[in-house]
Amino acid sequence: MPEAREWIKTDESAADMLARVFAERPFLPLPPPLHKIPLRAGNVVEIMGPPSSAKTHILMQTAISCILPKEFGGMERLAVFIDLDCRFDALRFSQMLRHKLNLSNDKNSKRGCDEDLFAASMRRFLYLRCYDSCEFLATLKTMNYQLRKQKEMHGVSVHLLILDSIGAFYWMDRALPSLGLGNNKRKSLTLQIVTENVVQDIQKLLLVHPLLVLASKTANSGDRNTTNEGSRYVNSNSRSQVHREYMPSVWQTFVTHRIHVTSDDKGHSQQRIYLANWLLPSSNQSESFVVNDDGLLLVPQMFAGIFPKVNMPPKPPPPAALTKPHKPYFFYGHRIPTQNRPTVRGGLFSNRQTVDPKRDTRLPSSQPPFDFSKWDPDSSVTRPRRIKRDPSEKFFAVAQSLSPIARYIVDSFRKHRQWGPSIVADLNKLRRVTPKLVAEVLKVPDIDSRLSTKLFHWAGKQKGYRHDFASYNALAYCLNRKNQFRMADQVPELMHMQGKAPSEQQFEILIRMHADANRGLRVYYVYEKMKKFDIKPRVFLYNRIMDALVKTDHLDLALCVYNDFKEDGLREDSVTFMILIKGLCKSGRMDEVLELLSCMRKNVCKPDVFAYTAMVKILATDGNLEGCLKIWDEMQKDGVEPDVMAYKTLVIGLCKGNQVEKAFQLFEEMKHSNYLIDRAIYGSLIAAFVANGKVGSACDMLKDLMESGYRADVTIYNSLIEGLCGAQLVDRAYKLFQVTIQEDLQPNFSTVKPIMVSFAESNRMDDFCRLLEQMKSLNFSILDLLTELFSSMVEKSSLMVALDLFEHLKLKNYLFVSVYNILIEALNKTGEVRKALSLFHELKSSNLEPDTVTYSNAIQSYVESGSVNDACICYNTLIEMSSCPSVAAYSSLVDGLCKAGEIDAAMMLIRDCLANVVNGPLKFKYTLTIIHVCKVNDAQKVIEVIDEMIEHGCSPDNVIYSAIIFGMCQHGTIEEARKVFASLRGVKLLSEAEVIVYDELLIEHMKKKTADLVLCGLKFFGLERKLRAKGSTLLPLPG
Repeated sequence: MPEAREWIKTDESAADMLARVFAERPFLPLPPPLHKIPLRAGNVVEIMGPPSSAKTHILMQTAISCILPKEFGGMERLAVFIDLDCRFDALRFSQMLRHKLNLSNDKNSKRGCDEDLFAASMRRFLYLRCYDSCEFLATLKTMNYQLRKQKEMHGVSVHLLILDSIGAFYWMDRALPSLGLGNNKRKSLTLQIVTENVVQDIQKLLLVHPLLVLASKTANSGDRNTTNEGSRYVNSNSRSQVHREYMPSVWQTFVTHRIHVTSDDKGHSQQRIYLANWLLPSSNQSESFVVNDDGLLLVPQMFAGIFPKVNMPPKPPPPAALTKPHKPYFFYGHRIPTQNRPTVRGGLFSNRQTVDPKRDTRLPSSQPPFDFSKWDPDSSVTRPRRIKRDPSEKFFAVAQSLSPIARYIVDSFRKHRQWGPSIVADLNKLRRVTPKLVAEVLKVPDIDSRLSTKLFHWAGKQKGYRHDFASYNALAYCLNRKNQFRMADQVPELMHMQGKAPSEQQFEILIRMHADANRGLRVYYVYEKMKKFDIKPRVFLYNRIMDALVKTDHLDLALCVYNDFKEDGLREDSVTFMILIKGLCKSGRMDEVLELLSCMRKNVCKPDVFAYTAMVKILATDGNLEGCLKIWDEMQKDGVEPDVMAYKTLVIGLCKGNQVEKAFQLFEEMKHSNYLIDRAIYGSLIAAFVANGKVGSACDMLKDLMESGYRADVTIYNSLIEGLCGAQLVDRAYKLFQVTIQEDLQPNFSTVKPIMVSFAESNRMDDFCRLLEQMKSLNFSILDLLTELFSSMVEKSSLMVALDLFEHLKLKNYLFVSVYNILIEALNKTGEVRKALSLFHELKSSNLEPDTVTYSNAIQSYVESGSVNDACICYNTLIEMSSCPSVAAYSSLVDGLCKAGEIDAAMMLIRDCLANVVNGPLKFKYTLTIIHVCKVNDAQKVIEVIDEMIEHGCSPDNVIYSAIIFGMCQHGTIEEARKVFASLRGVKLLSEAEVIVYDELLIEHMKKKTADLVLCGLKFFGLERKLRAKGSTLLPLPG
């Protein structure tokens, strides 16, 4: 705890920082041709080339540069050399190392080689030899322990990992289908699994140890006529060869850099010259180098001053007799017509195309020259672009695998599109359609299922024809492919009707289709149908049925199937028990889980570590930590040793469940057992310690994380910064924020939010503005940053702090409309309407333009303050802006208008809201329903609508009562309206005083409607002008 606080508290100068960075990430002097691209720890470089192309020599020179002392131009670090082809020449390596030391001594006016320096350098070179894939995997599994041991022994870390001939065991692994691993029930070793394990083990090493990985590989020459561009590499030079990639794709994607080296056949007669060309990143420039006692030298360095520049005369043109005439090559598009393909497609005579062999088909490159110093392997710019394919390419690819008659039928379907006489006429041209042909056509994916079923039915009507199992299965697949799985379930009945008894395979197909689509109830439906046909599933099919039911949360049905399983006299296997145990774990039925575990031990075997890990993962996901610990105890009782994944699953689950002490005990067990602890475990423990207020323990975990060789990510730093700010240690949190920037991490809003809130709460506005400017320099949007900050502060009831911060930001000219909107909305919710309106007027008087959200908030503020006219002005402003208010603004304004007695305007707003909003309030929908029901002039109908509204959780309010008044005054009578209010008074939805108020409002609104009708009649008959001429003052003024 004190050391962690000192580590956070201490400042670091630039010199100290540079010394630390160069100590942790030293520079490795790489020999040619690896010197051209900057390589760093974590890169995986593949050196490929034919035999005798100096690949091993490049690896040995790189290893010598790593183990040499610093005063001799080396790194003085450890290098691991794993020899896979058993061709390493130790004598040659020692001679090269002695020559390097002698060469450096000659430059320093010393003679001879210091034997102590030679012995110390050789001790830093770790040589391992493997004879097969099993030894190679075992070596990588123990590599972490070996590297730690060597680091403690020599005091320096390993910087270089060399794999000589990574494809040495390729043909051995490919020739054998599998390599047995004893009696354990783990996966067999195949070529793909071996490569995946190699890549995973190296990735784990790179997480702990900053290593540069170099691997050599022998390149195989391929066919130039191959069309698979993804399986070969072609250099841009004329001397290039085509090389076929034979390593699995998992290794190809793991490699970050790839270089191709080869011997130059036209090299100098006295010295063999080698060519090097970078394939990843791609480069059109190749380099030449030679190998001698001094190491690897570029050709300009080797032959500088030996060959003078001579201006050679131009070569004479070849004689005309030796010049070959230009002959065009004819490419024919379609094959020769046969009885199966009677049509030759093309022009007048044929469709042949003349192809010029001398024509350059390469597209002109308009890209600028490639700069290796700016190359980023993770950038999407440097990735190859995907070529868009023709949509018809898929159909023609499928058509190539069809027989000629099947292609004829498919072409007829594509031509006519609907079943009719034209398709039947095409089918009648065929002598006979066999079941095999029907199954072949039904397997085509793009055919309409209606045409497929018609073809199936038509074929069955042929004389002497009977469908076979293949055609029935193809029909089921075709219907399921078009999402007509209910029709596919009827295929067994169809088979039974046509005299073909369905077998277990037909039901297995249906079960597999439903299980893949997560249709558990359909799986059980098919299983019940199996029992009707008296077909008993095998153990495998029973497991498939129960697994589908468990995955779709139908555990009770799965247990019913398990009871049938036992009644059939079948014996459970380990898969059966694990399927049921997983389902019971997901449901939290731990007693039944323990009972099944005991049955599994007694009848089959003990669960292994993978089974226990799966149970713990399910329980931890559901938050059942008590069940997790019970399963963990059962695993220890069985003597099963947990692996890293089991520990990780339980530790992360305990941290999420706020049981950090137990999680830390498991963490200590992992360290005691020398397990490779994942960074996710550290992150979970740090977050859990911070959540419990134990910031010191969290800092200790961060220190342990870095000492283990990991690099903390942004999530870990975010947790620590939040914890330090919660403990009022904002300055240390700010230092951690600076560390994230120095570590080239990309901080986010969660990183700076606790610091900014702490600065605002402690009134350190200058520090807040300084941090804001720093975030701006990191290309953060100040608008988005302040918007998210004020939103989070308002949500956490820090409104007064937010207002004080806003006042200070106004002095710094940080004014944004979104911030105004957030504060006005928060003030409305707290009832401080005057402050909200003052902010609204301040925004209008500034240079900023209010938006839709601003006016919507202002409408609510005006309604709350009783200024409905000003709210209507804001609404009209929004309409002039061609905008729509928010739903909350609509609801507030409608409620205000109803309280003011402006019922007509309120009903108009309700219609406008439902017309403009995607999903309006339920209250508004029932308002229009009540108005529509009032046309019947029946109070009981209106009461039924109100009862339905109450059942849906929408209680009647002032708007609903105003809708009753509006509807009855326009379509009904006052008596029916009074019956509705009396009925609401009877169920105690209205008090007696409220009934009196609404009765007066009903009478007033009826008077207005009557007056409007009288006025309309006067205007219609032209009596309005005569009344005004006689001096009447009751009529409204025109205009």
